[in-house]
Amino acid sequence: ITKVADSLGKVRHIDVNSSGGIYVRLNALKDGKGTLYLTDQDKDGVMDAKTAFGNFPGTGITIKGKYLYSSSNTGVFRYPLNKAGEVIDTENPELIVDGLMDKKRDNSKSITLDNNNNLYVTIGSYSDACREGTTGKGIPGCPILDSAAGIWMFKANKTNQSFKDGLRYATGLKNSVGIDWNSASKSLFATHHGRGAFSDKFPGMYTAKQDTEIPSETVYELKKGSDAGWPFTYYDHFQKKVMQAPEYGG
Repeated sequence: ITKVADSLGKVRHIDVNSSGGIYVRLNALKDGKGTLYLTDQDKDGVMDAKTAFGNFPGTGITIKGKYLYSSSNTGVFRYPLNKAGEVIDTENPELIVDGLMDKKRDNSKSITLDNNNNLYVTIGSYSDACREGTTGKGIPGCPILDSAAGIWMFKANKTNQSFKDGLRYATGLKNSVGIDWNSASKSLFATHHGRGAFSDKFPGMYTAKQDTEIPSETVYELKKGSDAGWPFTYYDHFQKKVMQAPEYGG
């Protein structure tokens, strides 16, 4: 293992271009910038040159074709690349999507693209278990699912889209920070950062120790219309089955 760079700031996602340069996304601005571009000038395996651009923090960054796509906490931008995979104009990215929900909690907008000009964007839930206020009861139907807790699909080659232009591709995912498109299976894969405590409202059913072990953090292969079950269900890896959440009668 070789450490190629350090002291970069609050690093989230990265991608590597055709020249071996590394694009790094920061979820907090460092010296007023949110994206780093690292290169190895003397070819010794360590990144020795760094440039910074973009005045917005965020999580997602990925190269697809002739563009670098980068997400803030409310939208997605793209930068044209030259033949070396370097951004041509760092000051004027194209705005692809804007106005996505940002209520501070689980607000990372992770991104990936397929081979048909479709852009997939995570919109995480700002609620842990979709409960009614401070009670232990679940909100019937969980209305949050209409605008969060899922992955939405937009057009990658169309500018100035808003939330209403997107299609909810998959739902029931509280927060999927890791997403990627599998070109072989033609399906979307996502990690699921699920809900938190059970024992706060259901101490007779769950112990504090169980809160640290379940529900499982899962990985899903998703197709259009997939439902991973949040907040109504969760996966218990000890029992190896899907369980009904206690807020909803489990």
